[in-house]
Amino acid sequence: MNLISNIILVSIKVDHAPIYAPYWSVTVVNIAVFVMLSTVENLYSRDELIPYMCICDLGAAKQASNMAKEISKVREQVLALITEGRRFTIGMDCWSKKGLTASFLGISASFFHPTHKVALTFLLNLFEIEHPHTGEMIADKLQSSLHSWGIDPKKVLMVVTDNGSNMVKAVSMTLFEDDSEGTDDDDDEEEEEEEDTEDIGQTVTLHRFPCLAHTLQLVLKAVETNAAYSQVMIKARSIVKKIRVSSVATEKLIARCGMTVVTECSTRWNSNMFMIERMLKTKDAIGETLNDMKWDGLLASEWAKLDDLYHLLQPFTEHTNTMQTDNFALSNVIPVLIDLSNHLSSNGSTLAQALLRSLKVRFDTLLNPSNSHFDPIPSAACFVDPAVARIIMTPETAELLSAAKKFIVSLICLMNL
Repeated sequence: MNLISNIILVSIKVDHAPIYAPYWSVTVVNIAVFVMLSTVENLYSRDELIPYMCICDLGAAKQASNMAKEISKVREQVLALITEGRRFTIGMDCWSKKGLTASFLGISASFFHPTHKVALTFLLNLFEIEHPHTGEMIADKLQSSLHSWGIDPKKVLMVVTDNGSNMVKAVSMTLFEDDSEGTDDDDDEEEEEEEDTEDIGQTVTLHRFPCLAHTLQLVLKAVETNAAYSQVMIKARSIVKKIRVSSVATEKLIARCGMTVVTECSTRWNSNMFMIERMLKTKDAIGETLNDMKWDGLLASEWAKLDDLYHLLQPFTEHTNTMQTDNFALSNVIPVLIDLSNHLSSNGSTLAQALLRSLKVRFDTLLNPSNSHFDPIPSAACFVDPAVARIIMTPETAELLSAAKKFIVSLICLMNL
């Protein structure tokens, strides 16, 4: 069995409530198991954990064999849980190893389990994929994954992906044939004769929902197009790079403040915020180090702009971190967008207004009911969640509230309630 394309689950049952920890490669199982155990030892007795600790003492061949057996056993447990799911949110993402030596596609499923009364998330499949990462290839993997785990496409509430064109295309072209047949009343022969027609299978399509955290990062690209702040960021990156590549400068900086600067990474969310935060925290030490090295530093006005950027971007960082968690509820989408809109509106800078315009454009399908592609699901989720419902029940959000109510009524009509 190819372990990289299957989920390996270690199950610990306490009070009949299973907790699952996914691991995807035998080569990291030892580390993963120790990490998992270190986080749960304070919650569960040593006796309960011993069966899972012992696998770390086995040889590679025996360990692989035991893992294969565990996969088969736990797969049945997961299938049983999935069978009871009513609605599923599917997540998909592609990524590559450093150096682009290998690429992978991960597909997960999240749903609320009616019996255990908890939200569950499982990694369904981890595929190693070859270039090119076309929409057709991704669609084929999605179809096979849902089929192999017995997930009815009609139960898929949404498929969450980034905004890549291949992901958008993959979801739009993933079609399923609905071959369900109607039932006739055997006791009413006349009606049976009148309705003696063959049911024609209908096509079931999937609903794509953009990854909110990824879209927020796209909003922040407005920083790079703002002349006043983009130049400061270019100069800040140059200073950070100089220090990072110089062992002498790095040693001097660490000796002064006990830490070094953080390099910005284009593929890491909020990395520009982390770079700015560290620079502000070590401002004096950086200035002294640059003087020692006889390098140019930032002017007082440029440091002030970095400070403005930090306070402007901080809410984006906080919300992005929250959105990445499995506990983030769909009902919080509208509150987050409203909070960011209010934050930017209260700031009179040109950059804040540019970010606000970008936010409204990129999330127009969630905030503007008049948009032909408006998605009412987040508004409806907000309305039915008592914790945040009041946010959508204001005069400013009247249109969203109306759209949410209409959507809920339409769902009730479809369910014949």
